[in-house]
Amino acid sequence: MANKSIVSNTKLDAIADAIKAKDSSATTPMTLDQMATAIAAIPSGGGGGGEDVITMRTNGTDYEYSNEDALAIPAYCFYLDEHLTNVHFEAAEEIGEKAFVGCIALRGDQNGVLTFPAVRTVRKNAFGKLQDQALGQIIQKVVFPALEVMETDAFTAEANMAFYKVQQTHTLDIGDEGRTDVIDLQGEAFCMSPQILIVRNNSVATLGMSLSAYYGSNITTVYVNDNQLDNYKNATNWSARPDIIHGISEM
Repeated sequence: MANKSIVSNTKLDAIADAIKAKDSSATTPMTLDQMATAIAAIPSGGGGGGEDVITMRTNGTDYEYSNEDALAIPAYCFYLDEHLTNVHFEAAEEIGEKAFVGCIALRGDQNGVLTFPAVRTVRKNAFGKLQDQALGQIIQKVVFPALEVMETDAFTAEANMAFYKVQQTHTLDIGDEGRTDVIDLQGEAFCMSPQILIVRNNSVATLGMSLSAYYGSNITTVYVNDNQLDNYKNATNWSARPDIIHGISEM
């Protein structure tokens, strides 16, 4: 099973300071023994007051990770973790850069649904190289009911990585019918995903690039709040593909 721990930023800063104190020269690398000695000299606990960081180690077996308290999923948190199958973050409001890149076993729950109930911001390159089409693995749906901002390339291809030909997820489901704020989908927010996009807010999301210019080759259907259907079909960048935009009631 996975060995999981929460480490405060204060603790990490103390480790960094200890390592720098052991060797202030930029030209002489520290040995592993020196690093171990520096880290061992730090008092346990590490204090508090910092935003928590999640550190992960596994012994090579598939596992799920749950955390009800973390307020963010840090950058590179699960980077290249090939055994993570699902995550449960009830309070996390942000997903950091490359947090889930290379998580090729990630598939969500038994129905293939991956849900982030409180996430408001998804940083660039947060998801990439999740599932290999050749292996027949694909996340059926990623759900962000609280989403406010999805940065450029939040779902990205990362062509320089070994497992290149991927379909990140079949359906991306964002927002909530009770919300009227505007979701900001920046730039090429989901360049490898999805086939189906659902935008539930009772407002028109901003789209950072024309639906036809980039997304059109991947997205086959967009479902939007029925109250906003006509507005979407005439909105900047959405209007390029009015034929694929439908009301949620048609799902």
